[in-house]
Amino acid sequence: MEIILGFAPWILYWVLVANDTFESAATAGLVAAGALLILNLAHDRKPKILEIGGLVWFAVLVVVGLTADETFFAHWSYVLSNAALASIVLISILVGHPFARQYGEESVPQEYWGSPVFLQSTLVISWAWFAAMVVMGVSSAFTRSSPSNDLWLDWIIPIGAVVAAIKFTQWYPDHLKAQQPQVAPR
Repeated sequence: MEIILGFAPWILYWVLVANDTFESAATAGLVAAGALLILNLAHDRKPKILEIGGLVWFAVLVVVGLTADETFFAHWSYVLSNAALASIVLISILVGHPFARQYGEESVPQEYWGSPVFLQSTLVISWAWFAAMVVMGVSSAFTRSSPSNDLWLDWIIPIGAVVAAIKFTQWYPDHLKAQQPQVAPR
């Protein structure tokens, strides 16, 4: 599933930031985002907003890690990164190019790209991912005030939100197609 690959730099960052410094996690995210972008360009695929947004965000984090107060960013980088990812997804929706549409175009024949089913499914899937990112961000923000619940707030709830978004992404297009009226053959 291509969409999951688009989140790979973020997932790598989330795992590393919990177990290492945010600077090394940001550097790994930057390298992964850059590699993903280069890989897609090498295969003649257009860069995606998720890849470009990730590259920019992780570059900012690396620079901040080298120049700013490490204590603040070590404490808040996970929350800020969830907010950054939610913002990237939201911006893609608001400008009329939901990020999920870019991934859908790689797996759906071009003649269906303008169909109401395709347009609606990619928009709704993008909103589902936005919701998952908001849940992750809010959950991780609560961890900062309730560190004793960090297993739930930094791991179980965020992973649950991502799994729910993945399952929804797999289920919704088929559900939407099944709701369309069937035309009987003549």
